[in-house]
Amino acid sequence: MKTSRILQKLLVELIPLSLLKMAMIHSKSSIRLVGFSTTNAIVSSHFFSSSNYLIIRKEVDLWISTLPYACKCNEKEYVFKILQHLTDLLQRVAIAENEMIQSEQKNSLKSRSLLTSFVCDFLILDLFCKQASYPGTAQEKEQFILSLLRCIVAFISASYPYYVAIQSQGQKSQRAGNTGKKLPTKRRVSEFQVSASNKILRVLLSENTFSTLISLQNSMWDRTRSTASALSCDLLHLGFYVKKYENEEITFPKYLRSSKGRNSLYARSLHLASSPRQRESDTGARILSILYSSSLPIERGPFLKDLLNVLEKRLHIMQQSLGVVHSNVSSNMKNKSYEKEKKIEVETANLPLAHGLIQAVCLSVEYAKEDSFPVDLNALSTKDSETKESVLLELYEKIIKVCCDSIKTSLAVVADLKRSGTQNNNADEPGKSQSCSTPLNVNTGAIGANAVFASIKSISKDDEVKRTSIQRIIVSVW
Repeated sequence: MKTSRILQKLLVELIPLSLLKMAMIHSKSSIRLVGFSTTNAIVSSHFFSSSNYLIIRKEVDLWISTLPYACKCNEKEYVFKILQHLTDLLQRVAIAENEMIQSEQKNSLKSRSLLTSFVCDFLILDLFCKQASYPGTAQEKEQFILSLLRCIVAFISASYPYYVAIQSQGQKSQRAGNTGKKLPTKRRVSEFQVSASNKILRVLLSENTFSTLISLQNSMWDRTRSTASALSCDLLHLGFYVKKYENEEITFPKYLRSSKGRNSLYARSLHLASSPRQRESDTGARILSILYSSSLPIERGPFLKDLLNVLEKRLHIMQQSLGVVHSNVSSNMKNKSYEKEKKIEVETANLPLAHGLIQAVCLSVEYAKEDSFPVDLNALSTKDSETKESVLLELYEKIIKVCCDSIKTSLAVVADLKRSGTQNNNADEPGKSQSCSTPLNVNTGAIGANAVFASIKSISKDDEVKRTSIQRIIVSVW
């Protein structure tokens, strides 16, 4: 519906562009929201005699000059509506450029278009990589910029209707070949829209942008880490789709393609996942899951199997160290040797931790459930007689076994045995059966266990050394 000429004149007289720009950078989020929601109507009124493409260009210039001031707000409704208006703007830009190309009857796809310039140069490379993703950014700004990036991914995904249909069908699309169901057919999309989306996807998967996403895995905010991790996996998944079904040359960052880069990133993430600090272990686990997601389908099975082997060895070493530390502490209490005390503390400090690896396995399995490019089970088969179902069953059985072993090790530490009567001589040795009239009372959190443990006053220096060793093991098993 076209706006009447009288209303357009009133808008021009009452709301000049300078006033609209002031509203879009106002200190109150509600006023900013009104400003962004009215840009199309007001700019169209000021340039009513110009072409649609010129009006859109003026509106884009207005967004570029004001959006950096509007990206810090913790109101969910504000963020949702701002990004909704941004999506509408991107759609209008795509339509205007496509109409201009068709009307002029010339191929300008090879030149830098307004859509790719606005999204790639401003939204991604400038706003995301330079202005809003530096270390120590406020949580509101990090969440806004990640939501903006997800908005861009959703916009370009719409250019691949077949991909959207696969995502909506979920696991049903994977079983279509076996059940006789037909996969959804491709819907026609303009050549300009597909070409622009391919260019935007290449920038999203460029080394600069993806490295910024990985750096956000080390954010101090839990929600930022989880959002950045999920967004990274979605981008990799979309990249695999475009390479396979759209026959486009999509290149992943070099450190995800070369064996040297992957090994370096794997070693670094494995080191972080072994940290007793929750933030660092979470970072390592999420980078390991990104390495799994960036692997080819034929490489994902062996990657997950190798990760399980490392985790299994870690748990075995932890179980051994748990017994050694306690036996050394018990003998040290008799010998009163300070050098042995120091050695025990060093051994406990170097204890390999497994909780981050368990999280990495969980994240990888969770991604595999929703993936349209599943694990190639043939890469895991060692015998011709093995079926894909038996290989998959063996893989999941090993995951269950490793998780059960980790729980068993944890219970040996955080269990609180309340005894009445005589003291059992083996009470200090975890994992050994103890006769007790009262049931096992399990504290399921390492933080809670450590807090309770630290609240008890030590009676001697030997008791303090013993308690420090146990507390470190409590952290390690979780």
